[in-house]
Amino acid sequence: MRWGALAACILGVYSHTEFIVFSAPEDAAIYQVKAPSPGASYDPAEVGAAVSLVAKSDAIGKPMGVAIGKDATSGASYMYVADEENLAIWRYTIQVGSSSGVSTVGPPVKVVQNVGKPRWVAVDPNNNLYFTDADTNRVLKMTSSAISKGDAAGVETIYDGSIVTQVSAPGGIAVDSFFVAWGNQAADAAKGAIVRGLRKPKKQDTADRVLSVLTIASNANKVEGLCFAGNSVYFADSQGDLFAVNKQGGAITPVFPQSEHGLESPRGCSQSEDGTLFWADFGGDKIFSMPASTAHPQPLQQISLVASLGADQKPFGLLVVSSARQCTVLLVWAMMLRFSFGA
Repeated sequence: MRWGALAACILGVYSHTEFIVFSAPEDAAIYQVKAPSPGASYDPAEVGAAVSLVAKSDAIGKPMGVAIGKDATSGASYMYVADEENLAIWRYTIQVGSSSGVSTVGPPVKVVQNVGKPRWVAVDPNNNLYFTDADTNRVLKMTSSAISKGDAAGVETIYDGSIVTQVSAPGGIAVDSFFVAWGNQAADAAKGAIVRGLRKPKKQDTADRVLSVLTIASNANKVEGLCFAGNSVYFADSQGDLFAVNKQGGAITPVFPQSEHGLESPRGCSQSEDGTLFWADFGGDKIFSMPASTAHPQPLQQISLVASLGADQKPFGLLVVSSARQCTVLLVWAMMLRFSFGA
């Protein structure tokens, strides 16, 4: 008599947890809150209260825009924070745990100091840092090499309003492998509301630099925040209305009018791995989410409340970070088969 069995089947299911990190300039702090499960309704018990990531007792003065980057050599994750009050950009080394959330490691490093008044920041796939200075009408860049060397003087102006008229009190900023886009806070039909430039622009002389930019939206007099989602740029105007436009230009989609969605003063936005777009509502002390069509944005009927915050936690800059993917192993035993052989 012999017993036989089919081998066990091991199925690996990968999962991760997402956290929303946001700046609260009026509280001089950075907070985090757990992102809800994709498709789930707002549940305070699941999301929990916002937890301090960078306390206001730290050196930071007025945190505004935030961005995430990595060290190309060590793989360490960094959070960049524009500090408008101290005219600086800080870099925090961070780590993310699926249950513990986001935490900082060691003291922050001041990578930019006294180069205008940085308000919004973004990081490209090569870990170069970009930021805007609305007071001097500039879009600036600091290479990853200059950052790693601690070369605080390694900041260059890539788009200057004195050369490119479409840089007019630039506000929100976003960048990918090809383009950098910014929203003008002093926009008009000539200067444009959303402007897209080459990430590596042509020479600094007037003619070549002007050829590097393209106005892709002129429907707003003031842009308060923007972010990329696939081939689209999503942005908010000063009335709280949300729009989307292709990076190449074309028709502008009114995604959601303020009168319907209830956002009072949308500011920073960021897209998660599953395509969800999160918005910071500075005036409403809330964070909302919405599905983001990366190819052909469509008007939405509703958006979802993600977190209701305290009055001193008005969110401005916002980013979404994920814990490392973990493999949950499910062990499934096959049916045992009994068989025998005659003598």
